[in-house]
Order: sequence, then C-alpha cells, then structure tokens
Amino acid sequence: LTLATSAEALQGCDVILDEIHTYSDISRAIVLKIIEVLHHFGCRLHIGTATMPGILYDKILEVLGKDQVHEVKLPPEVLDTFDRHIIHKTSDWVATHGILEKAVQEDQKILIVSNRVADAQIRFQELKDSFPSIPIMLIHSRYKRNDRKNLENQITEVFNQSTQACIVVSTQVVEVSLDISFDLMITDAAPLDALIQRFGRINRKRTPETIGKYKPIYVLAPPEEEKEAKPYDLETIQRSYECLEDVKVFHEKEVQEKMDKVFTTID
Repeated sequence: LTLATSAEALQGCDVILDEIHTYSDISRAIVLKIIEVLHHFGCRLHIGTATMPGILYDKILEVLGKDQVHEVKLPPEVLDTFDRHIIHKTSDWVATHGILEKAVQEDQKILIVSNRVADAQIRFQELKDSFPSIPIMLIHSRYKRNDRKNLENQITEVFNQSTQACIVVSTQVVEVSLDISFDLMITDAAPLDALIQRFGRINRKRTPETIGKYKPIYVLAPPEEEKEAKPYDLETIQRSYECLEDVKVFHEKEVQEKMDKVFTTID
C-alpha cells in the first residue's frame, strides 16, 4: 500500500494500543510517534496499561490535547480490593531453595521468571534435578513460534488447571497475554513496570472468595554489574527494587506513585 492509501484506510478508525510499556527510550519514542501519527489521521485512540509512568501519561495528553481525552481510573477504595500479593525481597536464587521445597510439598503452582534465557535454562535444569517427580516446563522467546504457542497452551490448559505441585520457568514472555493464576512467584529484579506485569500472573482470579487473600512473590536482589542487568538498565532495576517494601502487601493504589519514583525522565 502507498502511504496515501494507508492514511485513507486509517482515517477515523478506532485503534487500541494495549499494554503500553516503557522498557526503553526507543520503545517510548516509537509509541509516542505512533500516537502522534494516528491522531493526525483522525483516529480514535484507546490506550490502556497498568504501568504507565506519569511523565509518559502527561506527554500523551500533550500530544492528544487533554480536553479531547476521556480518562478512566478506578477510585482508591476499589483499588484496595485488587491487592493480592505480599512481596518478599530475597538475596539470591540459592536463598529460595527452601521456599521452593515447601511450596512443592504444599502442592502449589510455582512460576519462576528470569530476565535472561540462559539463566532460565540453568534454573530449569536445576529444578528438574531437584524435583524429578513433578511437572516442570521451560518457555522463552527463542522457541519457534509454533513451539512457543504449544507451550503457552500447555501452561494455560494443563499447568494453570493443576491441583498438584508444578513449576513453570520462564522469561519475560509471561508478562502479557497469558491468562494464568499461579500460587507463588520467584522473579529476578526488573524495572517496576515489568515486575507489575509479572505479578499479575499470581493470584490473578478476583472473586468474592479471593478478595483480601494474598499470595507470595519473592524478588531477587539486583545484580551489581551493569552487564549482569541486561537487557535492562541497572539503575532502573535498583530504583524499582528499592521502592518495594519487604514482607508487605503490594498496594495497587500506590502503583502510580511508585512508577513515578522509578521513571523520572523521558527523552
């Protein structure tokens, strides 16, 4: 299609931009330019995410014109009913071995999230050796598309439905799209927006029976070296980790405040 034809096809359309993330300066710039161009074409934009820093939020309002934007937010008293996690800050992977053994004995569904594929592969093999009698699977972005799709189906249809102990070892691929509700998470420290998306895979189902009940998330301390923090920025990971309170309920109504402490500038 020519640019003119594409513009004509887009004119006046409704466009949904879901799960706007801010993992890098480049992705932020791309998102802002997409919004600017679609707005220029007269599109009606529907932008949603649980993890948008205020500084990006304000920039989007500036591009669109605040008087043309309808904002939808839950009031604090409703957000209180969405609290579902207790955060535990943990020194390193080795320190979680006892936690894993107890969780397996209690027939919990466990989700392990690594920032890097190599770490996920190592942990997967360790867990297979430690717990040979329970189902354990590995999923990451380097699988072929069909294989990864099959693994995602296995997570949602088999592991997610299990009433016995099971473990999924993953990378960032579980942060979005998967509708799963596990019992316990151990995750590498990451930028706060990524962590919040990961948290959403634990105790996900919100019913009258689950409101007010919390499940544990163990966040490993950040690395000390910049190269060990890849693919993320070490300083961002450190700020994110610092804003988490140890052995405390993670309050949904405080997400925006924490996000704005972590993400303070935009280029």
